[in-house]
Amino acid sequence: MKRVHKFNLIKNLLFLSFFYFLIIPNLFSQTQKTVGVIKNQNGNDDKGYVLLTPLTSKNTYLIDKCGKELKTWKSKYLSGLIAYLLPDGSLLRAGQISDTNYMGQGKGGILEKYSWDGQLLWSYKISNDSLGLHHDFYPMKNGNILAIAWHGIPASIAESKGRKSGTVYSSKLWSERVLEIKPKGTNDIEIVWQWSLIDHIVQNENILMPDYDNISSHPELVDINYKNSTNSDWVHINAIDYNEELDQIVLSCHHFGEIWVIDHSTTTAEAATHKGGKRNKGGDILYRWGNPRTYQKGGNEDQVFFGQHNAYWIPKLYKDGGSIMVFNNGLGRNPMVSSVEIITPPQSSPGVYGSNLPYGPSTQTWVYKDSIPTKFYSAVISGAQRLPNGNTLICSGVQGRIFEVGNKNSIVWEYINPIAGENEITDGQAAAGNSVFRALFYPDTFSAFKNKTLKPGNPLEKNPISYSCNSGYIDFSQPVPQTFFPENRAINISKSVLPYIEFDENIKPGNTGNIYIFENNNLVSTLPYNSSNLNFSNKRLTINIPVELMPKSKVSIKIDENCITDLSNNGIETIDSSK
Repeated sequence: MKRVHKFNLIKNLLFLSFFYFLIIPNLFSQTQKTVGVIKNQNGNDDKGYVLLTPLTSKNTYLIDKCGKELKTWKSKYLSGLIAYLLPDGSLLRAGQISDTNYMGQGKGGILEKYSWDGQLLWSYKISNDSLGLHHDFYPMKNGNILAIAWHGIPASIAESKGRKSGTVYSSKLWSERVLEIKPKGTNDIEIVWQWSLIDHIVQNENILMPDYDNISSHPELVDINYKNSTNSDWVHINAIDYNEELDQIVLSCHHFGEIWVIDHSTTTAEAATHKGGKRNKGGDILYRWGNPRTYQKGGNEDQVFFGQHNAYWIPKLYKDGGSIMVFNNGLGRNPMVSSVEIITPPQSSPGVYGSNLPYGPSTQTWVYKDSIPTKFYSAVISGAQRLPNGNTLICSGVQGRIFEVGNKNSIVWEYINPIAGENEITDGQAAAGNSVFRALFYPDTFSAFKNKTLKPGNPLEKNPISYSCNSGYIDFSQPVPQTFFPENRAINISKSVLPYIEFDENIKPGNTGNIYIFENNNLVSTLPYNSSNLNFSNKRLTINIPVELMPKSKVSIKIDENCITDLSNNGIETIDSSK
């Protein structure tokens, strides 16, 4: 085969891999497992449990890695997106309040604390004309709670501080506030610290207004007119995390496409100024990353984060400890695909960040993306967490898909949330309405489980298809291509080199069907599933096309359903690259 012919084949192999997950619908039969545990293989961190709060449910569930229910906490409120298990075994959960205050995406409004046995111990509403709890919160070791709240600024006041006239969509500009609250009694709080974004803005619209200055000279401040947005919810913070050692807070700012780090060592009074705290910068931004054009130190091509969620510091003793992990949703990126990324902020000393602009690093420490990028995309919500064994737990939230990637980014555990609203999805049926904001892993050594009896119950899904965890191996998932050769699509490859696809698990010929090669829409070769021209070796399929193709031909490939399977006989679906 001529070199250019091999190149055409390789291009089509790459194309069909994208096509596989873009337009082929789910055709699972009743015997194909569709929800609950889909995969459980050696190498997953099975020494712990997963906490999930389905987006449209009033319940929070604790499951083991076999997908069995261990605990359920019931609330009268729909999910306010997130819940955390506390060291004493209690559950801190956000609920969604039904009122007319701040009716934006991510609305919560109430915090509730439940005992291990499900008794409501404490609750408090943060939903009024001034403040609205939303998206995320962080339970601190001292028992306090860091919470994100929308902070309503009347349009007239926002404009008096330099907000461009006519860009406040409603009567208020939704600014942001971080509150540290101390629960009191059963239904009260004390605010022990707070930070308000409106105290740290800059504008270059009107020289006669406060905070006027050159945006690029003040990366520690936030441009109140960034993008000239008319969205009242102009920042949309969707995640908060706290680093106790640094005494700093990281925030994920969805509409800005970046993360911010602020100082928590200030007093509330200092947090409203530009001085004070361990870094003597008051409540100004200490560090930001993801989109340098927000402070006019980059262009569109420099933006890295797109609609990101779940920025958090990886625990110090874990792999990449001390770095920041982010779920990069990819909303607005070209192409729109998701990834999980780790950055390691340059520091001259702990918590003191480099002054070179734009802020470093220039590249990420680690990036996970699917080998077929379009397979992994969650436009909103979602999160990721580094596990004690070095693996990464990823929640592709829109699909309710939770999976663990291990060595070489192979998927070693996969779970599809089977809860939609107050109903359980019947196994074998396609999942829908089962989104999850974020899933959290807790190792079995976590103090919440001390002296607790954790007896696995049934799977959460209705009528679960039979499976057993006794062997330590479950696989109901289809083989997924991981590597293509040559990856760079080079033309000048040796004639003796054959292209191959490497999957995430061992593969073999199926029991039916063919692989069809088309040239300019004409069928030129048919290779049956057991053809000697198809070489199956562990995880690799090598294809030797037995015909000579003309230069510059349009080559397409069709693969019949179940022509290729894994060792558990999970077959591929029909693939046709010509459509």
